[in-house]
Amino acid sequence: MRTPILTACLLSLLFNTVYGQKKKKMELLFNAPGGHTIRLDTNHIYYDNKIIFNHQYPDEVAMKFKEHRFIKSGQAVFLFICDNGAPNDDEFEVYQVFPGSAKFITKSIASPIKDYDSDSMLEFGGSNLTEVHPSRDSMYYIPSKYFEINNEKILFDKRLTVQTDKEVNGIYLAQPLDKKGICCKVIPITKAERKAERKN
Repeated sequence: MRTPILTACLLSLLFNTVYGQKKKKMELLFNAPGGHTIRLDTNHIYYDNKIIFNHQYPDEVAMKFKEHRFIKSGQAVFLFICDNGAPNDDEFEVYQVFPGSAKFITKSIASPIKDYDSDSMLEFGGSNLTEVHPSRDSMYYIPSKYFEINNEKILFDKRLTVQTDKEVNGIYLAQPLDKKGICCKVIPITKAERKAERKN
């Protein structure tokens, strides 16, 4: 049974500024099911003040602090940590938070977390732009990848991914890498796509 979007809601974040002797410390607080508390700062993830995860790159966590998100789906709690992806788009590192640990789930393009395809599920993901092909009649395939929060799990959303790729590329390629394993394959640009580009 799918989890309704109302129960898989994006929860509000509480930003606290804790002042130390030398510098301020940024934190996110979240009230988890059962009266427990989950806390994120630039160095750690805490469950009821117990450290359950150490960040490998704390500077990256601090840089995008306002973009981090907590999402609750049933009894599951997911933490989305936004990493600086420059020169490409930013990325989410997604963890499921348990009382004694934080389990890595997936990485994705950082995006709004919302119901993109009106199926009552929260989704996230997207695509990075590829290089411009030198020929005006061709383009490098731009693959997307979307996930949905479904019944306390995060699953690959193939339907939304295929739909998005067809809208952007005109076709869907399950294997977008070229023969050398490099992103991405070259595809023709249709007359309709060139006309749409001129309008934009």
